[in-house]
Amino acid sequence: TVMPGTEIEFKNGGGLIVSNNFFAPGTESHPIRIFSRDSSSNGLTILQGDMAYFRHVSFEGLSNLNYKNWELTGAVTVYETHTVFKNCTISNTYAEDALNVIRSDVQLDELILQGTNSDGLDLDFCTGKIESCEFKNTGNDCVDISGSTIGMYNSKVSNSGDKGISAGEGSYLFLENITIDQVEIGIAAKDGSEVIGSDVYVSRAK
Repeated sequence: TVMPGTEIEFKNGGGLIVSNNFFAPGTESHPIRIFSRDSSSNGLTILQGDMAYFRHVSFEGLSNLNYKNWELTGAVTVYETHTVFKNCTISNTYAEDALNVIRSDVQLDELILQGTNSDGLDLDFCTGKIESCEFKNTGNDCVDISGSTIGMYNSKVSNSGDKGISAGEGSYLFLENITIDQVEIGIAAKDGSEVIGSDVYVSRAK
């Protein structure tokens, strides 16, 4: 458990690998900050716990795990763990994915993910819900969903270097009240995926 108001700085290749539950219950007045100033971090990786819970947490300047021939793609990676993000921000990452969640149930609520050199959110073989989130300023896809069943509601996607929202590998994606602006491709459904949308607005897509 990381207590409200805590700051964790990764220096000189520092990072965390957690094979357990991870609780970071920050508050609006006492948020939690996990950051790196030197772009060398090995990020945060959570493996096979019961719960990964983040509230009022900011992640800044993180890179992915790359240690002793073990390399992952996410600046923040969660594997086979129920995952909750509420009122969090992930910004200015140096990884292939800013947030990569794998084989987990996911609840993302008021997450802001911005400023990545590649993909923003990557969900692989997950189930869950994305509510009132914002994804912007990504080098590649803002939201990339593979082999997953996801509902996405009341969210915004903007300034993507590739696809605003991508559903692949047999995903089922339901979209409601979604705004997508300034992207190469608004929405992509591939590999037998199904995307159903209501009140979806796409503008300035090439």
